[in-house]
Parts: sequence; structure tokens; C-alpha cells
Amino acid sequence: MARGLIDETLPAFRIDSLRFVTRGSGTSQQRWLGDAQGQSSVMLVNWAHLYQWLRRGVPDELYRSASTVELIDARPGSTTLHLGPGGSLDFDLVVCADGYRSIGRRLIDPDAALHYRGIVSWRGLLHESDLRADPLDGCDLLRVGYQGGHGVLYYIPGSGPSAEPGKRLLKWGYNLQVPEDALSSVLVDDQERQQSRSVSFGRVHPQVRAALESRLADLLPPPLFELVRQSSKSAIQAIYSVAPRSYARHRLCLVGDAGAVFPPFTSSGVLKAVANATSLADALVGAPAVDDVLRRWSQAQLQVAGQVVPFAEYAERSQVFEMPDLAAMPTAATNDWLASAYSGFVLTLPGV
Repeated sequence: MARGLIDETLPAFRIDSLRFVTRGSGTSQQRWLGDAQGQSSVMLVNWAHLYQWLRRGVPDELYRSASTVELIDARPGSTTLHLGPGGSLDFDLVVCADGYRSIGRRLIDPDAALHYRGIVSWRGLLHESDLRADPLDGCDLLRVGYQGGHGVLYYIPGSGPSAEPGKRLLKWGYNLQVPEDALSSVLVDDQERQQSRSVSFGRVHPQVRAALESRLADLLPPPLFELVRQSSKSAIQAIYSVAPRSYARHRLCLVGDAGAVFPPFTSSGVLKAVANATSLADALVGAPAVDDVLRRWSQAQLQVAGQVVPFAEYAERSQVFEMPDLAAMPTAATNDWLASAYSGFVLTLPGV
């Protein structure tokens, strides 16, 4: 808001607390593990709304929605974009904000390859009006733990846009381990087409959906599993990471997931992109030597990314690959686990 990128009319929810649950051992009940109050708030938005608000800041005459960048020619002093279906444009500086499959990253650091993390995220949406009861039971965000992974449930503003109760969307997402040699069998859409890294909403193959439901059936509390079955549209995202050795080369640079990509357990994707872009704008203001500025800016982005990577990898390890069978653990053990995993939070635990 201070930068004028969005304003106070953007619908959003403030998340101040989390609730942890698992499936009760030998029962069909949901087991409460504890509540956590964080030291800082998190804002949840509908990505479609965020895009719309950011898009308003770009004049229509400058936004080339019908153009595809087919080739980038980066040189000292300028960069040329070759467009499809034809033509080219010259710029003093090109900023690639083209996501985790960035063509800009391949030019700046050809050796920076995407690394599959052995995890897929299966996500779905439900209209709040279709829910028979509030699965969050009044909490801000529900985190579900199960052996070998975890999931989250939370509300985002509806498509209206509306943040009013009753008009929101419930978003759920579950992280599941999938070995690399089995990934292709999961990334198949409803038209039998092989997808490379994700399957979009509403396009998950019925057999893939059935297989994922089968995996979650014995891991989730039944009321939460029913929400999965109730969701007519879902999506699958394979989880990757990459760490480029530079954010800039000649007059070409990277922001957001075009740069470093972390395992998605830091909730930093949008903030990372905004921080990259705003720090670049700040660095360029009145700069007499653009190339020197880009080198210093690139080093600063690498330093920040280097600080996030260890935390993201720890969260991935503890919340997925080393996630214990919380349903089978006694209360004292789950209390110790939560206190260790969320040491920076104020916890309310069973029996304490």
C-alpha cells in the first residue's frame, strides 16, 4: 500500500492464529493438537484480486496481452525482445517476472536447473455457501498433520470480490510425497494429456483424483476428507526449487519465482516478488551507472535468498519427510513436538 501497488480496497483476511489437528487414532474424530499465536500477522488474499489490483497500475497502451516473448537477446547496454507472431522491441532494461519456468533465468544462469522436491501439492476450492458447517470452527487457519505430510485449510475472499462470511472461498491443500519416477503418472489431465509440472484447476484426471483420495482417506479426519470429495475442481502442483547464481546479466534481470524458488513452506512467494521489484526500482532511481547498480542489486537478492533457503528446507523436512504419526502419539509427545516445531509461537496445548 505504501508503494501504491495495492490499496485498502483489496479484500484480505488477517491471520493471527493457527490451529493444529490430526485424525484421532482408531476413531473418526478430529483430534485437537493445539493453537498457536504468531508474533506477526499474515494476510490472505485471492490471487485473482491481487492480479487485478496490480494490473490497474499498468496503462492499457503499454500492456501487450497478445504478444509472446519467443527470444531474448541480452547485450551490454540494451536487450531486445523478439515477439510472436512477429516483430521485436529494444529496451534499456528487461525485467523477467515469468515464474519458476523462467526463460530469463536460463539466459542469466543456464546451469540453474529446477530440482523436484519429491512432493506434490493437491489443492481445491469450495464456496462457503456449499459447506454444511464451518470446518475451521472459528479459527483463522487449520493445519492438518499426518505421517509423511501436512495440509492447510483457510478462507480467501470470494470472486465478488467479497470478504463477507458466507461469500468466501474455502481453500484446502495437502502435501503428498511422490517419487520422481512416479511423477508423470500423477501429472496427467482429464484429456489424457501428459503435463510437465502441474495440472490446472478442474483438469485432474479422474483416476489420479481417485488415487490421491485413497491416500488421504486414512490420514485425514473424516469431516475434512469429505471436503476433499466434495470439491468438484482441484489442481496439482509439483514442488520444485532452484537457486540461480545471479539475478542479472547485462541488461536483463529476474524478480519473483523467475529468480530463486523455495519449497513453499515459507509463505513468501508474493512478498519475495514485491521485494525484488521494489528494491530494483529503488536501486535504479538516479543511478548514473546502471550496470554497477544491477550487480549490487543481484548480490543483495542472492543474500536474502540464501537466508530463506535453510528455513524453507528445514520446514520441508520437518513438515513432510520427517512428519511423525501425530495420530498415534500421546498428548505429552505431541505437545513436545509442537513446542519444538513452533518455538516462536505462543502455544495453547491440551492438558496445559
